[in-house]
Amino acid sequence: MKKINLGGVLILSILLSLGACSKDQQLPSPQTVTMSASRQQDIGTGSVKGRLNPVPLTADIYLYNESGTYYTKMNMDGSFFLDGIPGGTYHLKIDFTYESRFNPRQQGERIIDGVEVTDGNTTSMGQVELQWIN
Repeated sequence: MKKINLGGVLILSILLSLGACSKDQQLPSPQTVTMSASRQQDIGTGSVKGRLNPVPLTADIYLYNESGTYYTKMNMDGSFFLDGIPGGTYHLKIDFTYESRFNPRQQGERIIDGVEVTDGNTTSMGQVELQWIN
C-alpha cells in the first residue's frame, strides 16, 4: 500500500465523494495515512493567511510572481491560507463574487503588491478589505 500524507480530513472527503468507503468503514491505520487536519509546513517554504472583509459569496485567491502561481479558495468565514510557498515577493490577487441590491451576482477583484514570504514563517495579511458597489 502506498503511503499518503495529505491530511485525514481531505482523504476521507475524497474517499466518501468517490464512494470508495462509507462513514462507518474503518480507515487505514495512522502509520499508513496521517489523520491530521493541519499540515506541518515544509522546510524552506512559508505561508500566507488572511481574512476577507466583508465576506463575499465566493473568492479565488492567487499568490504569484515570476517563479510560480499558488491558488486557494476562501473558507466560509472569509479566511484563506496558502502554504508551501517559497520565500520571495509576491502579488496577491483576489477574484470574488458578491451580491448587490440591484444585481444578484457581481464580480470584483483586488490586487495587493509586495507580499513578502519568508521561509519558515507565516505572513499575516490581517483583514483584507474588499469594496463593491451596492
